Amino acid sequence: MALRIEPELPEDIERDAAMAVDVIGHVRKRLGGGLPERFYHRAMEMEFAARGAPVLSRPAVEVRYEGALLGEVFPDFLVGRGLVVELKAVETLHPVHEAQVLTYLAVTGRPLALLANLHAVPLGPGIRRYVRT
Repeated sequence: MALRIEPELPEDIERDAAMAVDVIGHVRKRLGGGLPERFYHRAMEMEFAARGAPVLSRPAVEVRYEGALLGEVFPDFLVGRGLVVELKAVETLHPVHEAQVLTYLAVTGRPLALLANLHAVPLGPGIRRYVRT
């Protein structure tokens, strides 16, 4: 297996990522698995707010092609200046979920994303980290 070395990210982005993982774990522990995604999303909004986190919930992000506006996408959370958090509540993450997160990284220009599947048991492997290079 090849060793993959991530680029170093600024300390504030890593701090936001650690807080987001903590929020995800806290919400999952309190609510358990099996609920629709919207319940986890709302609980995470509450947790981010309680921690005073600089977060936008489902912000509209423009998608452009050749300078023309194609429409908007709505990542679950933009945290601080560098993190995208995308939630899923599915049995298994699929390549389309990863593609969605990679697109969010590209269109937001942010360097880091977390993709969290709240139905994963255990939760740890259900949180995936993506770094834009």
